Amino acid sequence: MKSWASYWALGLLFREIGDAASQDRSKELAAKVAAVVCDQAQDGVLPAIFEKSNPGYSSRILPAVEGCVYPLYLVNTGFAGCTLDEIYATPSENRMFEVLREHTRNLLLDPDRRNLFADGGIKLSSTSNNSWMSKIAIFMHVTRRVFHLDADPKIAEVFRQADAAHVKWQTEGSSYWACCDQIVSGEGKASRYYPRIITSALWME
Repeated sequence: MKSWASYWALGLLFREIGDAASQDRSKELAAKVAAVVCDQAQDGVLPAIFEKSNPGYSSRILPAVEGCVYPLYLVNTGFAGCTLDEIYATPSENRMFEVLREHTRNLLLDPDRRNLFADGGIKLSSTSNNSWMSKIAIFMHVTRRVFHLDADPKIAEVFRQADAAHVKWQTEGSSYWACCDQIVSGEGKASRYYPRIITSALWME
């Protein structure tokens, strides 16, 4: 997903210097990446790693969508010169949008709660108790502002509980250090005062 976003950004940079051929090539490559992502979906979710022989293939991760924050930023700043709908307008990218949206919805509403901790906090990976607040913040921002999944009352409730849990992670679990990025099962463990956790404020509106 970050490769897809990078090709999109490169296309805009080539546009700025008047290199139309490279801009078109960047768009073509972005569309190809989108098609590859779509082809990996099975039963409404994407594997964390696409190689079937890799143990990570069985993991399901919410940060699969975080690359979508870049085009959102480029649209909101006006640099993209188009709407978010136009960015996802090509057949492969429109399909990718729907695949990512469905992936996110299925993981958040998983009956077995494999991507949620016991306190309701966001568990980035279905197979790891290690989560990062900075990545959670980006994931939730994309889910709200790109996919608008919080319009679903069920997901709005999941996020309400998650927000409350995340506050406790910082004010109680990480209170000795003021803040932590690395959270293990709801307790601050490392990356204290980490620059990336500070940038989470960028997504607060």
